[in-house]
Order: sequence, then C-alpha cells, then structure tokens
Amino acid sequence: MTTRPTITEGLKSAWVEILGVDDVSGDSNFFHLGGDSLSALRLLAGLRSSGHAIPQLVDVLATPIFEDQVKLFEQQADPPPRPSPDRATPA
Repeated sequence: MTTRPTITEGLKSAWVEILGVDDVSGDSNFFHLGGDSLSALRLLAGLRSSGHAIPQLVDVLATPIFEDQVKLFEQQADPPPRPSPDRATPA
C-alpha cells in the first residue's frame, strides 16, 4: 500500500522539481529561487494530482516562504470547523 507523502515532503519535492533546485529550507523564497505565477500553477496542479488539498493561487503567491506555504497547505488540509448556524429551539 502506497502512502501519500506529508504536506512538507510533497511541497518540498514539488519545489525541487518545478524550480530545478537541489534543496529548499524553511526560509527559502519561491520567487528568489526562480518561481513565478506559472510555476505556482504547476505547483498547485502537481500537488492536487497527488491528492493534497490545495489553497487558492492568490494565497500561494502571497506566501512565498517555504515554511509559511507548508502552514498554508496544512490549514487547507485541516480547515477550522465552521460554526453551526444558530437554531431556534421550539418554545
């Protein structure tokens, strides 16, 4: 049985492949490593096809630091619970 890589592993692998770099660290900047909006789209498409929940493109572009992107993807995978609507109780 094959397991899905963790968000950190999947994102790191995608950065390495898409940006053509040897490695990334927590403070690596997507744009400083050669990323742009098209490579961000490729990043999201690749992670989606791997089964990861993905954030919006605009959020990824606004979050270029690797460790911050990991947090962004983790939030997407495990969103906070939505408050239940108030229901009037019968009198």
